[in-house]
Amino acid sequence: MRAKDGTIDSLYKPCVEDGLSCHDAAERDLKQANPGNRIGRMYVYRTDEAFGSGLYRCPEMEHAIEVGKRVYYRLITQADGSDDATCDFSSKAQSYDMILVAGSPSDSLKELLDLGDQFGMRVFPALPLAPRDHKTPIRAERRHLGTLTTLTRRIVQDYGARFAGRESLGGVYQPFEVQMSATLADNPTLEVYSDQHRIVQQELSGKPILISPYLDARKRVAFGQTPQQVAEGFKALVRTGGSASSRRRTAGAPARSACSGPTSATTRWTSGCGPWWASRRTRRPTTAPPATTTAPCRRPARR
Repeated sequence: MRAKDGTIDSLYKPCVEDGLSCHDAAERDLKQANPGNRIGRMYVYRTDEAFGSGLYRCPEMEHAIEVGKRVYYRLITQADGSDDATCDFSSKAQSYDMILVAGSPSDSLKELLDLGDQFGMRVFPALPLAPRDHKTPIRAERRHLGTLTTLTRRIVQDYGARFAGRESLGGVYQPFEVQMSATLADNPTLEVYSDQHRIVQQELSGKPILISPYLDARKRVAFGQTPQQVAEGFKALVRTGGSASSRRRTAGAPARSACSGPTSATTRWTSGCGPWWASRRTRRPTTAPPATTTAPCRRPARR
């Protein structure tokens, strides 16, 4: 895996199995199942979380790799996002996607949930952020949405298996901002919203999804929008089918990851401003709903 400047990424270079790079070891195992199998695309994802067995669909081909103070999670999946549960790697030769997650031995999300339980707060971990179109970075890149859907499904399924009953897990956050405009209906990012929000509804039923629509009414810029155009944008957003709760742009939420775009056959997700929303529940009588406040991620203001 190489960084933008062409050098080998120091985060993934140590990932070695049986004397082979994690990529080569995975391809070796695939070819043992069927000599025609290969890894067509490789994705990397960085987080300070640890995951459980819910992350794996096919344990015979997927597992954790412990190297020093880092844990790598190897996932093998179909490029179209179907994530076939039969785990049949032998009957037909295929090109597979490999997702290598660079994680941590200790789970920062569990630690935050424990603190949330202790201090009466709710935590909203960010969903994986979609790779961006390298020509139009405000849009998601359609070519990678299948693999993004698989990664989202695996992570949210693991959350459901481990944390669904935790009161401190308030829901999840959708980190890909969209600008509210009349043209939003044609934005492929809404496909990300639809796919990811459907998964959340299936695996974390009843948990809300926070979104961060971007509203810009400045007349001096070409992308400024009128209230009518913003209204059309919200209609398009609602049609994604997600039960999402919005937050104003001035309280922009932190994203766990930001995609720097594909490097050769590798798409990279690297860490962004921060991983979570956290909100405090005000202590009130049980007959009244709790009040919620949110803490903004401190990012440079847009100009």
